Amino acid sequence: DIYYIILDGYARADVLQEVYQYDNTEFIEYLSSKGFYVASESRSNYCQTFLSLASSLNMTHLDDLAARVGPESRARRPAVNMIWYSDVARLLKGLGYTTVAFSTGWWGTEITQADLYLSPGWQPDYFQSELIGMTPFPFLAGQFGAQDQHGVHRERILYTFEGLAGLSQLDAPLFAFAHIIAPHPPFVFGSDGEEIGSEYRLTIRDGEHIIGEGGLTRQEYVAGYRDQLVFVNSKVQETVEAILSEPSRPATIILQADHGPGSMLDWESAENSNLWERFSILNAYYLPDGGEAELYDSITPVNTFRVIFNTYFGADLELLADESYFSTYDRPYDLNNVTGQTDSVEGIRDRE
Repeated sequence: DIYYIILDGYARADVLQEVYQYDNTEFIEYLSSKGFYVASESRSNYCQTFLSLASSLNMTHLDDLAARVGPESRARRPAVNMIWYSDVARLLKGLGYTTVAFSTGWWGTEITQADLYLSPGWQPDYFQSELIGMTPFPFLAGQFGAQDQHGVHRERILYTFEGLAGLSQLDAPLFAFAHIIAPHPPFVFGSDGEEIGSEYRLTIRDGEHIIGEGGLTRQEYVAGYRDQLVFVNSKVQETVEAILSEPSRPATIILQADHGPGSMLDWESAENSNLWERFSILNAYYLPDGGEAELYDSITPVNTFRVIFNTYFGADLELLADESYFSTYDRPYDLNNVTGQTDSVEGIRDRE
């Protein structure tokens, strides 16, 4: 079984220590004790979810896609199609795998094409939730569940963790893809799992889109992110324990962020963003039976499944350059190589 678990916006340990004043050593040591290889210098290849996942699920950089759609394009669909109909899923299906996906509430990772698509039932997606939350008609809003959209988000996250823990009961080898929108905003869990955040309108936006006038302060973002991450850690540990408790079902587990957090992200400017924070990610691999041989501390997501296909299926795929690209929200395909700029912590203390 192969579990590809995306923990949206999960920062690397050094960023958590410096920016969020949180020591994640206990969690990292837990993963290591279970046999995970934690890539301590990993970076994301892109700063936006739909680009990162289009890249990792197709084992390729997006230069060709960007050239085809053009730098002026704002269309997300070409990259999202690569998520919905990925090379990784296609190849694994050809090898006899059953593909499994969970409802996320975000259209880009609603992979209803999977052999098994798991959802807690109909719920408004995040776009619908934002519209409902802004309606001046309370009765209409209530009819569509807008009274507790934060609860809907919590339910999706908890349902996904619980679902992952129970998949080993199914027959056939599985490829399970789970995109968990946490610790990324919205912040709906306290550190012990308590319900928080109802005073803010539900949105999955990030960076300057939610920090500033009418939204969170940077200090509120840091505190909310840190507490939600602590809770996510506890759920990840429960999930890992459940998956590894079935010795008759050998498993490969990837715990990976699509990008880092956004407390210092300016969507329209790399120069005004802290790229170290945005690109430094958790990237942890449980690859049994010698699977660590091709791993290294600076591996990036684009090479994840190249390593897996080489290790377990006898492929001979060349590893690609571990490069990082920034693009603005309005021009996502105007890709700027910022690989040499993602290791600098300059400017962090100036924004404290």
